[in-house]
Amino acid sequence: MAYSGCEILATYNAKLALGERMSVQDMAGLIARYERKGAALNGAIGTSPREIAAYFEENGYQVRMTDSQDPDVVEETGRKSDTVIVTAYNNRNDITGEIHTISVTKDREGKYTLHNVYAYDRSRRCYAAKGRYSTLREAIGNMASAPAVICIIGIRK
Repeated sequence: MAYSGCEILATYNAKLALGERMSVQDMAGLIARYERKGAALNGAIGTSPREIAAYFEENGYQVRMTDSQDPDVVEETGRKSDTVIVTAYNNRNDITGEIHTISVTKDREGKYTLHNVYAYDRSRRCYAAKGRYSTLREAIGNMASAPAVICIIGIRK
């Protein structure tokens, strides 16, 4: 979990955004699945985005996956999805700064919010969702100090 917990949390948050709930047993099953099928370098660098996409496809969702940096492709993925999961390098100038996977939700007004991005609430005691960004690109640009997208997974009911 220390290295691949963010993919599990992103999946959980995406499912919540899609109106689903996960029981403790569901979470245990998801963890086991990602450990068994999706662990990249034995989990040292998290879970493969392809396995995250496969999980949603197998559960009846439409999935659109891209590694494109083209602004139009990124925005189209956001527009055509109910929720998004993004995997990115934390620092485009130093890949040893590791990667992070987050859930990005979209509200009724089309504004994007980041989840699990290490943004503190006002008390500085716990993490909170971050932003209400107008574009998916702007949201992704605020997930770390210098992020570089590896994969964007758009998910639709």
